Amino acid sequence: MLTTARCIGEYGAVAVVSGNIEGKTQTATLRVQDYYENLNTGGIYGVSLTLAAIAVVTLILTSIVKPREEHA
Repeated sequence: MLTTARCIGEYGAVAVVSGNIEGKTQTATLRVQDYYENLNTGGIYGVSLTLAAIAVVTLILTSIVKPREEHA
């Protein structure tokens, strides 16, 4: 779960390595930064809500798929 959360919110390495080219190497977190710099609050909330929804769906799917450990 922690790895998934870190991947969804990764910013620093992606910004440096990818080059942040719009439409080619830009990720959602970099898009949020662009919207923030341009004061586009609707875009910020939209992308952030999408990232949060992906995190919640991942959490639910992980808890369904992961076998439960039985304690004796």
